[in-house]
Amino acid sequence: MKITKDNYFSEIDKISADELPEELLQAHELISDRTESGRDWSIYTEDAQMKDVINLAFEKLGELIEYRHSLSSNEEELGAIHKQRGSGYDPKIHDPSDAARNLIEPYVLRGDDISSISKSMLGANTGQYAAHIKGGKIYVTEFNNKKINKTFSLMDVFQEIRMERPGSLPKRTEANEEIKQKASKENLKAIVANETERISEEVRFIKRFASLHNKVKEKKQLLGFISSLQRAMLEKRIRKTSEYAKEILFMQETLLKIYNGMGSEIKIDLGKNTVEKFSKMSKSEKVRPSVQFIKRYISIQGKPDKAEQGGRLCEAMERAAKKRIITSADP
Repeated sequence: MKITKDNYFSEIDKISADELPEELLQAHELISDRTESGRDWSIYTEDAQMKDVINLAFEKLGELIEYRHSLSSNEEELGAIHKQRGSGYDPKIHDPSDAARNLIEPYVLRGDDISSISKSMLGANTGQYAAHIKGGKIYVTEFNNKKINKTFSLMDVFQEIRMERPGSLPKRTEANEEIKQKASKENLKAIVANETERISEEVRFIKRFASLHNKVKEKKQLLGFISSLQRAMLEKRIRKTSEYAKEILFMQETLLKIYNGMGSEIKIDLGKNTVEKFSKMSKSEKVRPSVQFIKRYISIQGKPDKAEQGGRLCEAMERAAKKRIITSADP
């Protein structure tokens, strides 16, 4: 199935969070945050790294949906397998280990977990072999019309089937690994914002500085920016120990250089590399979703005629909890 920004949220909402692979869920939470749950996709065209992550999530979500659709025909497939088993000889079964594998393979490939297979007390007598499951083991008691007593670990056979059939169920695992590589901690460090109760003073100035690019500013406007920055440094709201100390000093030097060389107004060109660097840093922090909800609650608390806004707030909080935008890790 083709997934695009037009149908991404409508399709992923049909799948519960528990059914999403961990890394696809991680990518989804990132996409929800950076696109405001699909309301603003500008990041998709503005940030090449984020676009790669989003495209990969689109691709893997499509594969997951196709996989889920394929499960709908499993009952028919299992019926055909049972019919084939009752018909006699299977050339793929050469020894008792193949028989053990053959017993559970269709159930593994349709997505059954090991717990459900173990509890099913599954058994078969095909004429070629007789086998059954009990206590986490597969017992093969007959093979090619000879009584035998071979035992195999259900877990080992289960894992072997999953690992050897990458085109079937393990596709989800492959998707996990690919998203892990694209959305590694190192790569996402520049993308994922640190959640905080309040945006730091440094990041506020960095965001303001990056927004100057290609803007026409009057001399008094630039002076106001420089004065605000220097006041923050003087009042120690920005300290020498800040992780952004070098960037703050660079900003001050750049602004003073522009100010001293300009006329009454100037169109500011910060340069491509500087804009990219400071734009990324400006997105390094965000206000916690829980804080945003608290602020919305405070704004309507005790005020008449706010029932409709209160209802929308409750719905927004329920959606955030369902999509794990707010989790138990939020202080």
